[in-house]
Amino acid sequence: MNKKRKQLEYEHQKKDDAVLKFFLKEATEDIASVFAMDSQKRNYTSERVQLVCVFTLIDVIANYWYEYLGRNGTQQDRFLEWVKKYCLTDANREYKNTDFIHLSAENLYAVRSSMVHFLGIAGLNGDYKLTFATNIIPDDFIEKYRKGFRERGHHVLVVKPKSLHNLILEGTILMLNDWKKVIDEAQSDEKKKWEHIEGIDRLYKRIQLEGALKVSIPENNRELR
Repeated sequence: MNKKRKQLEYEHQKKDDAVLKFFLKEATEDIASVFAMDSQKRNYTSERVQLVCVFTLIDVIANYWYEYLGRNGTQQDRFLEWVKKYCLTDANREYKNTDFIHLSAENLYAVRSSMVHFLGIAGLNGDYKLTFATNIIPDDFIEKYRKGFRERGHHVLVVKPKSLHNLILEGTILMLNDWKKVIDEAQSDEKKKWEHIEGIDRLYKRIQLEGALKVSIPENNRELR
């Protein structure tokens, strides 16, 4: 084993812990906080801000995935491929047998770009149009309006931001399960072992270069002197 690989293996656990901490604690938990509710089960954050955060989460996860695999591609490439592989699939429990079957990755990316850059909804291709509802609106109320659209010859997919968030979280679990398979195979496969170690190393370097970590300041040190 060469010197570089020895160093990578020696530092792997530290880097693995740091990558998972940033991914699961810093990114995922921060974005989930936009769905916090008051005592009347109303969100503190508006639906458009929630959607911006959900689309940010997809971008972060898709970047993680590509970096881990050592692949290159545009942000659009990463978004589309990750969403198709882990979200718009029957393996995703939040997708199977739901209205999300009418959603395409391309339309979702179009909405992502419009929402993030203009706080709007882009013109979409295909039979189904996409719009959003507040999280507290009852499903039967949404279905009433969808029926009205259908009677007028329009097919509209009405999505709650929290439902989209749940779809992405379930996709993230599927991705992590794939990573776990690699880790399991790495116990007896030297090639898989180094693919995993080098993938984590790439992610760790990316986080060190571009990541932003929370810093807790003790109460007694907050006063400016």
